[in-house]
Amino acid sequence: MGCKGGYISRSFDVAKKTGLVSSQCWKSYAGNDYTDDSYCSFGDCEKFYIQDYCVASTEEGIKREIIENGPVVTMIPIYRDFLIYKTGVYKVIEGTSRFQSGHAVKIVGWGQTDAGEKYWVIENTWGESWGINGFAYIATG
Repeated sequence: MGCKGGYISRSFDVAKKTGLVSSQCWKSYAGNDYTDDSYCSFGDCEKFYIQDYCVASTEEGIKREIIENGPVVTMIPIYRDFLIYKTGVYKVIEGTSRFQSGHAVKIVGWGQTDAGEKYWVIENTWGESWGINGFAYIATG
């Protein structure tokens, strides 16, 4: 959906068919909600393509995909308390309101606290000032 957001699967379809550009190429893109997708045009930038993608939905399937092919992308619901996450294993605080749309993040790994609490290690797109230098630990489940 151009600059207006979209769906992960459609983004992967674009990566297969028309390619993606490096972050240096889109440095002028500000993420504004333009109605004219020409603002999302990247000119003569080099394009990078993916051959294929798969959908893993179980915890073990996601871990296997990370081990075999590297980080995976997932959609998560966004609650207001996620905006101010700084440290620890994130769990939604009961009663916190949720935004209507979801948010794509990259799962780069997983772990477990000394108390046995399992979590995903995710990289967010909101920059290094958010979370733990742009990363977060999100409780599994």
